[in-house]
Amino acid sequence: MRTLSVDRGQRGLIAVTVWYPSVAPGDTAISDAAIATGPWPIMLFSHGLRSTPSDYRALISGWVRAGFVVVAPTFPFTNRDAPNVDPGDVANQPADATAALDVVLTANATPGDPFNAHLDGATIVAAGHSEGAITTVGMFDECCRDPRLLAGIVLAGNSLGFPGAPAGTRAAMLFVHGDADRLVPYRSGKAAFDEVSWPKAFVTLENEAHVDPYLRPESAQFATVLATTIAFADFAIGRGDLQTLRESWSGPGVIIDDRLS
Repeated sequence: MRTLSVDRGQRGLIAVTVWYPSVAPGDTAISDAAIATGPWPIMLFSHGLRSTPSDYRALISGWVRAGFVVVAPTFPFTNRDAPNVDPGDVANQPADATAALDVVLTANATPGDPFNAHLDGATIVAAGHSEGAITTVGMFDECCRDPRLLAGIVLAGNSLGFPGAPAGTRAAMLFVHGDADRLVPYRSGKAAFDEVSWPKAFVTLENEAHVDPYLRPESAQFATVLATTIAFADFAIGRGDLQTLRESWSGPGVIIDDRLS
């Protein structure tokens, strides 16, 4: 792993944690270890309210093992260490995520930088959980569309704060939501899904709530979330196929609304 930063003016200096495949032995994130020879596709990840990127280490580690570089900003007014946590600041977070992506791609294009030529700026998928999932929806909204994104993964999110329609080039979208989620109601996630006219899929996790399937490897559906997000991202960037994706979400306690083809 490596930590960069991006100056967002009045919003302050934002830490950007990057996890990546390394030449170092073992399965532990080592600070500033040499990156394995790429280029690697990118997962731009947005954390939830009152959390930090490191809370999602189990999910992120799985993505890295699958061959993604994960770029994760720590949002200045919604992480748990912020002096004044402001849930309404989600409206500003798509621009923060775009700036985080900019600084990492600048490093990739800088001769002598450890990341130089090891990241694939043409294969980028955005993902997020909870308020970070709402941030991800915002990155495809007409207000804040980042044209570099090929696809989006919305984990327990909705479109609150982003009333506009998805805009720009069509991008595949994956929604995953527990039907027992009381924090971000299931129906609001479905409503956000319904607003998308692009290729999309909605994965319902039966009897699952807001946290366990995404943060806790011991939970019943964590493995499904990990396998499905990897297979979807691979499909979106052209590294995997639709059959493999559909196999990833087949299993007990899962209901699928598949409109990808």
